[in-house]
Amino acid sequence: MRRDNDQFALTLFLAGLAAVGTTALRHNAQLYPLLVWLDWLLLAGLLVGLHWWDGRQWERGSLTASGKPRLLLGLLPKTAWAIAGLSCLPVGEQIVQRFFGMGDPWEVVALCCLQVASLGIGLLARTRTAAGTSVLLSSFQLLFVSFAYPVPLVMALMALYTLTVLWWLMGNYWGRLQTQLASRTISQMPARARILLPLAGGLSLVLLVVGLVAPQQALVVLNGFMPTTGGERWGDEFARGGVGNGEILTGAKDSADTVGPVDTDVYLSSQQPSLYDMISEVYGKPSTSNEKRIDVSGEELPEHGHERMIERAASREFKTQRQGRSKKVALEERSSTALMFVRGEVPLHLRMETFLEFDGLNWKGPLSDPTSKTTGTGSGSPGDSPLQLQFRDGATWVGIRNDFSRPWFSGLRRHEMQVINLESVRVPAPAALTSWHIPLIDRLDFFGMTEDDILFMPGRERIPILTTISLISCQVNAWQLLQENLSSSSASAKPALGLPSARQSGWRDLAEEWTRDCRSDGERALQIEARLREAFEFVDHIVLPENCESAVDQFLSTGAGPDYLFATTAAMLLRELGIPSRLVTGLYADQRNYDAKSQQTIFWNDDVHTWVEFSLDGSSWLPLEPTPSYRLPPRELTLWQWAVLGLSGGLNWSLRNWYLILGLMTASCVAWRYRGLLLDWSGRISWLGARWLPVSWQVWWCSRWLDWRLWISGHRRPATRSQRQWLGALGVGLQQETRLACEQLFRTLDAIRYDESWQPEGADRMAIAAACQEIFRKAGPGLAN
Repeated sequence: MRRDNDQFALTLFLAGLAAVGTTALRHNAQLYPLLVWLDWLLLAGLLVGLHWWDGRQWERGSLTASGKPRLLLGLLPKTAWAIAGLSCLPVGEQIVQRFFGMGDPWEVVALCCLQVASLGIGLLARTRTAAGTSVLLSSFQLLFVSFAYPVPLVMALMALYTLTVLWWLMGNYWGRLQTQLASRTISQMPARARILLPLAGGLSLVLLVVGLVAPQQALVVLNGFMPTTGGERWGDEFARGGVGNGEILTGAKDSADTVGPVDTDVYLSSQQPSLYDMISEVYGKPSTSNEKRIDVSGEELPEHGHERMIERAASREFKTQRQGRSKKVALEERSSTALMFVRGEVPLHLRMETFLEFDGLNWKGPLSDPTSKTTGTGSGSPGDSPLQLQFRDGATWVGIRNDFSRPWFSGLRRHEMQVINLESVRVPAPAALTSWHIPLIDRLDFFGMTEDDILFMPGRERIPILTTISLISCQVNAWQLLQENLSSSSASAKPALGLPSARQSGWRDLAEEWTRDCRSDGERALQIEARLREAFEFVDHIVLPENCESAVDQFLSTGAGPDYLFATTAAMLLRELGIPSRLVTGLYADQRNYDAKSQQTIFWNDDVHTWVEFSLDGSSWLPLEPTPSYRLPPRELTLWQWAVLGLSGGLNWSLRNWYLILGLMTASCVAWRYRGLLLDWSGRISWLGARWLPVSWQVWWCSRWLDWRLWISGHRRPATRSQRQWLGALGVGLQQETRLACEQLFRTLDAIRYDESWQPEGADRMAIAAACQEIFRKAGPGLAN
């Protein structure tokens, strides 16, 4: 049965677009993305084998007594059952993967089954019924992906799919109309699909590459898709988001204000962990000598009082010598429920404490009592307060009196945060915080700034449970950051330049070596971050030895360590270059903790993280993420800046690898000079594999190669002339055996195109194979003469 090649190509292209969308979703959801590509290789091999097997069935004449093929949904029955079995492949893969602790959510597995079915039917479609079935399945597949994973990549694929499916419907309409007007015709669309498909295929490839390679923070906001954990009677531990340990959440429809825990133990046995508790749980308690828990009166302190004393001390000191944690806390072993929910772009670094002084092992914060802080009223007149009221969209916001007009700030980011189970008066907030809003609060004295530059709520022991806070912070423009140097006002950040007295001279040498080619202080800071992420390994269970005198030297010698050693080393190297820096502890929003039901990211106890901030003006602090296992903070680029950076990066790479470019250019010139000889050899080598393909594939490949050989020889065939006519008109010096082989090829092509009942017998197969072999071996030299 002969099929319309244009409609067949469009059907397969539509199935491919839907598969690209499903792959993007699964790649983002899978914790082991390599499995996605391995599955694709396996699937591609199976589909190619199925296509070959289906062609053999048609060649053997799988016909009924009436001379017409017996079809099931437009496919041969055996082929239809094979596709049905192949569609169950993702289920079998999941069973194997989950045995090794890997896998996908079951809703994605079902989507992959649909993907296999649409690709298989589209690849083997020979009737409009089969093509329509494939388009229907791929349409539902991409529609589901667009709702479950609404990112720019998928939206662009959806738009391209919509245009292509309209083209496909138009072609079907013209095909039916022509069939009614003529008894024998080949349906042809107003414009050939071979013009549309390369353009659309190239665009989809660019979208896929950009979606998988470009910085995720520039393309992905609130990643996620309907996980089966959270709000259900059963859970799936391989779901991409969700609660996953039994809590049921009430999802918000319009805002985070209505999100809260329901039927949980938050009010029953919650421990309400402080920042000190969370740091001790993640990193282990600080290594200390045997100290007695007694106060100045000589009496032992009660347990609760001792913990409160340690909590206050936690605001003053962070020790790099810690006892370590014996094992990672499993999800079901966490002692408390979620700390917070946040809605907005992730990843997100929320700082809660900062440290300036470092003595080689320990970081120290403000020396004054941490309860002594600056409130919103100020010590003098209202104008002395660092805070001010702002009225926006009918609501009262509180803003910070600061200069956010720096060139490296461009645009604003908004997040909504709801505190659930965090024992702290400090408000976790991103860097460059400009303003915040809590419903029904319009007084400045509800807020203040600590001496280490953290927002807090004075007069309380903790932020009230279920408090919803809207936060607005400045975005950082990476382009401008790369151009900026330290300003004269950075001298006010002198405490952030202190170095331990027992430091080694190698720190400065290393920092200068890493930043040798940098032209600005902003670029130097980003280069320090990049080199630490590339050259060192994140290992969270490493602890410093008891006799260690320098945490940075120990880290540089071992090449691995937890995040606080990465941050400490980055801060010291920045200070060696004269760039103010400080250590920051707080919470890190991991996109894997995104809960699609509530459309928010969940913070747990072990989301405590340590990073570093630097300043170019002495007042605004910008985050750096030197730890490789954590995603970089968002740094935006305009399209023009992105293009310029890409071109300059490509030019710099070319200059550094000029020998490689020169070698490629030389090889290209040699290949072009001997292009005919190379094509002849490639044809002979390809025939070793093509001889095992179905007859129709052998003939098609030989015909296509013959056209290429004519073009390279300077005899490009016009579209209005057949190969038989063109070779006869040229009168080229082909040998008699080669001419007879070409005639055999042309007869076979005519039979495949115009005789639906033609089936090659054994002798025909041998003659066709011999003709193709003769053409591949001797047609090239003859055409070149």
